[in-house]
Amino acid sequence: MLFFVGISPGVKAQTVPALSGQAEIYLLTCSPGQEVWAHYGHTGIRVLDPPTRRDVVFNYGIFDFNSDNFLWNFVRGEIDYILGISSFEGFMHSYRNENRRVISQKLNLSQEEKAKLWEALVINSLPENRTYRYNFYYDNCSTRARKIIERCLDGAVDYHYEAAYGSMREVIQHYTAKHPWTWFGISLALSSLADAPAPSLDLLFAPELMMEAFEKATITAPATNGKDSLQAERCLISEQSILNEIKTVPAEQKNTLPGPVTFSWILFALVLTLGLRELKTARRHPLANALIFGLAGIAGLIIAFLALISVHPVTKTNYLLLWLHPLHLLFALLIAFKPFRRSIFYNGYLKINTPVLVFALAGFGFLPQYVHPAMIPLLLSLLSRSLLAWINPLPKSIRNKKVPGQGSGKSGKNL
Repeated sequence: MLFFVGISPGVKAQTVPALSGQAEIYLLTCSPGQEVWAHYGHTGIRVLDPPTRRDVVFNYGIFDFNSDNFLWNFVRGEIDYILGISSFEGFMHSYRNENRRVISQKLNLSQEEKAKLWEALVINSLPENRTYRYNFYYDNCSTRARKIIERCLDGAVDYHYEAAYGSMREVIQHYTAKHPWTWFGISLALSSLADAPAPSLDLLFAPELMMEAFEKATITAPATNGKDSLQAERCLISEQSILNEIKTVPAEQKNTLPGPVTFSWILFALVLTLGLRELKTARRHPLANALIFGLAGIAGLIIAFLALISVHPVTKTNYLLLWLHPLHLLFALLIAFKPFRRSIFYNGYLKINTPVLVFALAGFGFLPQYVHPAMIPLLLSLLSRSLLAWINPLPKSIRNKKVPGQGSGKSGKNL
């Protein structure tokens, strides 16, 4: 819920309420939560001013599930977020209930810098300014907080920070390690662009990484005497404390459902068993192809949409489209028609698909894109179904069909 505390909705830049000399501003970092959108943590900016009884948190992470076309806009990468203001106690109540750690870092700011940051936050929270186009990597609750703080400093920030991760995908993998199906789905969506080496500053989209960077950061003020003398550095953070710690809870019962890797290998085992049975009986099961290629086609349709239509920045060059593409879905739908199953196009598609799958399998070793382990048995499942078109090209009913006038020594004509 979005609400405003101690700030008039009609406030303008010239009438922003002043801070007292006792005001302090903090960066708040919240640990990851259980919901999909909370796996990476959260960032807020707290303004505490005891003489004016002001204790509020500016939060760039507000979104509305009930907005028009929310899911469609989210998939396209055109979802809007809002900067909201809540009371500090309301903010903390939410994270206590979710049993999430909240760490506070006091910003080491001069009175002038505090006033500038406070004014910038208040103006940014006005109805005409508070909505922004959200981007998970480059424009989110953490990057917005970092940039507005940097703009209000009297000097440049040196982060002195070397991330433990080399790419954006590695950061995502770290935060979804306990959620294997989420990680599998994201792995399908992310392209090779997410595997490219990323500067440490670009990885600060993750709140906890930004907290670590702020802890080591210094501010260097510009020289004021016209000379090249170095100004004394000051730390960006003067004090750090834990406002809420994660409480020990009884161990949850483990999910008995198989993870994506186990599921994929089970699927491949079933597909392989069916294929061997088909070789033994010389009888094909086209509906199995419809199921396997249909699932691959649906995945390919999603990947193609993200790569070609959406505006997400790291889904554009996805090498999975070599073997997971929408044509598989069309092929699966056509299998429902008997004339297609008996045509040369049925086996022709499978035969053409075979070398493509072999190349894609080899490409796992040299293409510049991470391969989730579950993708290997999925590709092998498609490959095994395609190879049957070469080994057992025609259904038994067609291969054993007698040509009139042959085989029995009798005339094919009914007498």
